[in-house]
Amino acid sequence: MKNKINGLLVMMLFVFSVAHVQAQSFDSSVVINEVAWAGTESSSSDEWIELYNSTSASIDLSGWSLWDDDSEVFTFGVQEIPAYGYLLIEDSETATAVDADLIIGLSLANSGDVLELKDASGNIVDVVNASGGAWYAGSSTDYSTMERIDAAIGDVEGNFDSSLANGGTPKAINSLSDIPSGTAVIELNNQIIGDQLEVIIAGKNMNEVFSYGFNLNYNDAALNFVGATKGDFLSESESVDTSFLIELKNGVEGELVIAEARMQDQKAVVSGDGDLVVLTFDVISDDNYNFVFDSSSFVSGLNGDLSVVFDVDGDSVPSELTGLKVEEGEERYRLKLSWDDKGADNYLVYRRNQLGDFVELGQVTENQFVDDLMLIPGINYEYQVIAMNSNQEDG
Repeated sequence: MKNKINGLLVMMLFVFSVAHVQAQSFDSSVVINEVAWAGTESSSSDEWIELYNSTSASIDLSGWSLWDDDSEVFTFGVQEIPAYGYLLIEDSETATAVDADLIIGLSLANSGDVLELKDASGNIVDVVNASGGAWYAGSSTDYSTMERIDAAIGDVEGNFDSSLANGGTPKAINSLSDIPSGTAVIELNNQIIGDQLEVIIAGKNMNEVFSYGFNLNYNDAALNFVGATKGDFLSESESVDTSFLIELKNGVEGELVIAEARMQDQKAVVSGDGDLVVLTFDVISDDNYNFVFDSSSFVSGLNGDLSVVFDVDGDSVPSELTGLKVEEGEERYRLKLSWDDKGADNYLVYRRNQLGDFVELGQVTENQFVDDLMLIPGINYEYQVIAMNSNQEDG
């Protein structure tokens, strides 16, 4: 059954049978969320580990420790991990394009290690690959990282897979993870206007919000900041004023500090979707823009900071796609998607989750994709595929 919705071709699949994958639940506030055990193409020593705080409050990691095969690797000093935030531990400054929170000596075996996170009392908070065998996912061939799919599920092999993102997703939502229900999404979208880049930062699914604050990093070899226009989301109702701030951190290109708050009592909040701010940059080179929201960025509501996903997908614009087909893959429990090749730069593949939202599965450059992500029996799966053409070039 095919439906064309808003210019995007969607395929609804009939029920098919796959093996049921069981997963266990566990209670852990901070998890080992992603592991780059193979390093990078540049260096096998460019290893990194990402922690994720799944709670609505920051957590003090002072005295906590990271262990590798029963050997203590590192003890945290005065260190906090923000609410719904990440902490990036790298072996070297070159391990990722994102600023690390800690740089320590990592030496992860390609054959597999046991990783443990312990609190200040020595209690195990989280463990990954407890058997000590081969890593559940990741690759020393293409240097893909090992991602946790669901932060609420423990050390289960089926809850880990190889990242669909080149270089992994340091300090960002994993490529294989669904966005939790009730989570606000901050989107960054770009478009070239003449010789300048316009960047729109918009909020979606914002629930009773009265303020936000972003630290936005970018490549100062590619862009120079020109100015900004405040959006009307927080002041969409009449007679509501806001305090708005934007400036280069320390007056130096490469990081913007952006903040806005409604001026009335904290109960004067707003919900829904809308633009927060529009930024303008001069484009000074063909380098990648490398936009990244750092871990101190937040959105605040009535009950504290909201769970937020930062979606930086602004280097492309969507175009219509036709001819989507889905069939069972060559291996069991897989579905193979294919579509008419539009000659696009890349294609984004989405699958509707149990909450009714389309969640990105991955990005490919060819007109085919294999979905093998925890398919379960008796379920209809619905997909969207969007052709993306880069508009970083003139015209």
